[in-house]
Amino acid sequence: MTTAAAEEYELVLSVGDTTFLDYRSIKLKREVSKGERLKTELTNPDKARLRDLIQNPLRLTLLCNSWQSNEAKLPDTKAELYAQFVEQFYNWKRDRFPIKTRQQKELNKALGSLALKDIQESNSRFRLRESFISQELGYPDEENSLFYLALKLGWLNNVGIAAESSTKEKVYAFFHPTFQEYFAARAINDWDFFLPRDHVDKPVNGKEYRIFEPKWKEVILLWLGRENIAKEEKEK
Repeated sequence: MTTAAAEEYELVLSVGDTTFLDYRSIKLKREVSKGERLKTELTNPDKARLRDLIQNPLRLTLLCNSWQSNEAKLPDTKAELYAQFVEQFYNWKRDRFPIKTRQQKELNKALGSLALKDIQESNSRFRLRESFISQELGYPDEENSLFYLALKLGWLNNVGIAAESSTKEKVYAFFHPTFQEYFAARAINDWDFFLPRDHVDKPVNGKEYRIFEPKWKEVILLWLGRENIAKEEKEK
């Protein structure tokens, strides 16, 4: 008997001695069982950092959704946690807005460029003008544009009108600010972006020291947690 079959057999027995089985009760017991396994995983001493991260209601909700659909290994870093969230986000939207893997990768890359450019250049963080987004993603009313796709999926959402705009230009925001920081971190390939590689004892002329700017703190933490960045690169 397989583990899954044994589990189902135990659930059936626990319902009661009757030929009528309430499968809703069985399903509920399975969900409770999943929840208990998640709680057990989170009590592991090496998951202390993760427990701190999911004090945030959004992160806790996304983690529970991800665990419910696929009891995979729990992440060790904030970057791994958000990587799971991004995948879960696409799965969540797939029934209404199916998207091919190639499109998903293209959109993720474009969102990374957009997020990074906004943090670098904008004076009003997390509020992106339509004209600014269009430079990276195309126009929102063109069905084949990445801007249109990002709106349909919900990665970008209209949050109002730019108060200083005489043309009443629309303003957008990412699904959540931390997702913007995550996508920005994915777009940075080199630690030199934060701290000049050739820095020795004194500032390097013409180079920015973003490592000391508060707005890059979360981006740096997410960058350091990326699995696809070599450990040696992170330690430079």
